[in-house]
Amino acid sequence: MVKESLPELLSLLPAGVQIPAYKAESRRLEWVVVHVLVQVITGKFQLVKHRDTGAPYLEDDPRYLSISHTRNYVAVCLSDTPVGIDVEVITPRANKLRKRFMSPDEGFMDMAHSEVEATLIWSAKESLFKVLEEQDAVDFLQHLHTHPIPFAEEGVIFLQEKKTSHQKQYEVHYRIFSDFVLTWAVPKL
Repeated sequence: MVKESLPELLSLLPAGVQIPAYKAESRRLEWVVVHVLVQVITGKFQLVKHRDTGAPYLEDDPRYLSISHTRNYVAVCLSDTPVGIDVEVITPRANKLRKRFMSPDEGFMDMAHSEVEATLIWSAKESLFKVLEEQDAVDFLQHLHTHPIPFAEEGVIFLQEKKTSHQKQYEVHYRIFSDFVLTWAVPKL
């Protein structure tokens, strides 16, 4: 969780770094936090750029970069293999919308955790979506599928994309915290 102020975080970046002119201060804060985290991970300041698809990358680093942010939480992952990361705050919203992205045979075997379950499955599918090479018209309900899993605070969910002819399988690692979930997807070896 981001607890530092914008000036505190800016002091961690090289002098003269220009923040994009986002209207919302929360968006400026997210931008700075991402760049601080990239600097910590790589050992130097690097400007995060975006491909035409929206995927983030670092100009001087061939590794895969994935970024997620929501409500004062920011996650950054840099990997030698394709990776997608997502962080989601646990709220009733995902559970209310579950029929739009989860089929009846997906989810936990223990329905006592439905709010957490829906947030986790949404986040897992978001992570997987970020790894997919073909993102056009991906329907989370029809094209990204998981099977029932036992409830645990951390583990791995296996998802399969069903949009392409490859129908690849992916591992989505997850960790459930008191108020948010963190997921990261990689191709299954």
